[in-house]
Amino acid sequence: MLIQFHDAAVAPLWSSLNLAVDRGEFIAVLGPNGVGKSTLLGTILGTRKLTAGSVDVDCRVGFIPQQRMFPADLPLRARDLVSLSLAHGAFRRRRPPRHRVDELLAEVGATGLRDRRVG
Repeated sequence: MLIQFHDAAVAPLWSSLNLAVDRGEFIAVLGPNGVGKSTLLGTILGTRKLTAGSVDVDCRVGFIPQQRMFPADLPLRARDLVSLSLAHGAFRRRRPPRHRVDELLAEVGATGLRDRRVG
C-alpha cells in the first residue's frame, strides 16, 4: 500500500479511519465545509498530526491548494513552473532539459497547459 491509515483520528473531525490506497487507485473525498477533508490531506502530507492511530505514506505526494496562488498577469507558464521545481540545484545545471519538462507534463496529462500562464 502507498498510503495506509490505521485506526486514525483527528478529534473531533473523524475517528477510527482505516483506509488503504494502492498504486493506480483514485479516491474522492467529498463532504460539506468543516468535516475534515483538508485535514485528511494534511495528515497525508505530514502537516497535520493525528490524535490517534497512524498513517503510513510510502510515496511522494503532491498537493495543489484550491486558492489562486499566482497573480493572473504573472508571466510564468506551466512549463516554467515545472522547470523551476526540477532546477533546485545550487548553481550548476539550474535549467533542466526541455524534453524532461515536457515528459513530466505529459506524465500528468498537462501537455496542453504547458504554455499557459499559471495565474
